[in-house]
Amino acid sequence: MKRGDRKSGEIEIVNENKIFENQYTTIYNDDVVFPSDTKGTYIRVSTETDKSVAVLPITKDGNIILIKTFRHAVRGWGYEAPKGGAMVNENEEEAARRELLEETGIVAKRLVYIGEFSESPAIFCGKMKCYIAFDCRYGEKSDREDTETISGVKEFSASEYLRDFSMDYTDAMTHLLVYKYLELKGI
Repeated sequence: MKRGDRKSGEIEIVNENKIFENQYTTIYNDDVVFPSDTKGTYIRVSTETDKSVAVLPITKDGNIILIKTFRHAVRGWGYEAPKGGAMVNENEEEAARRELLEETGIVAKRLVYIGEFSESPAIFCGKMKCYIAFDCRYGEKSDREDTETISGVKEFSASEYLRDFSMDYTDAMTHLLVYKYLELKGI
């Protein structure tokens, strides 16, 4: 892990203080020195895998497919692109295909890598590799994990998404994926 150098304008970690750990996440409250030489603490969250993925499924007709899921932190339901972490010995593209199948029962003919993004670089350590899945088809049985709270899968046309996006679409990574897709389409 890079400790940083305050003399180069970075936040320098003086001491790592692990304050919480479970099977998914480790939270640190690091002792740091800021570039101004001010001492303080800074929260940092690390997930169980550094290989996280998000995948936006698109139908043959160009519709966007999202899952409706309950998110504990915001205490509400919203529509999102399928996401998750890679398993041991699984690359990110394989993880994206697996997450898509597990959470939606959908298989993609083609995956297009669109970049690596951080959900919140102020506190989260990792980045997420993002894909758009084209020519998706239903037909497989989803195999959701027992800890997932997905209540269904829904298709949206681009215009429906743009018109209604403020309703139940709370996930910034999903917005990014949709807008990257719309950019590819020239919308």
